[in-house]
Amino acid sequence: MRKWLLLLWLGLASLLLFGMMGADKKKAKRGQWRIPEKTLFLVAICGGAVGYLLAHDRQAGHDAAAEDPLFQIGFPFLAVLQLLLLGYLWMN
Repeated sequence: MRKWLLLLWLGLASLLLFGMMGADKKKAKRGQWRIPEKTLFLVAICGGAVGYLLAHDRQAGHDAAAEDPLFQIGFPFLAVLQLLLLGYLWMN
């Protein structure tokens, strides 16, 4: 039961961050207020880092990702940690 809850949590957090990245990209194209990086990173820390990787791959280069080490290293690092944690807990 605990394993499924963790999987559900990570999945929902990733889906949320994926949607936020898409919304942020639309806002950028329209010149509107952007979602703060701190907010994106907070959702990633809470389990949504995989959603960032999926959104980044789909968008082929979110503008901040080209320059900011947080986007280049931080989000992928969190995603790997979250997947490793999920794998470890799933196996035990």
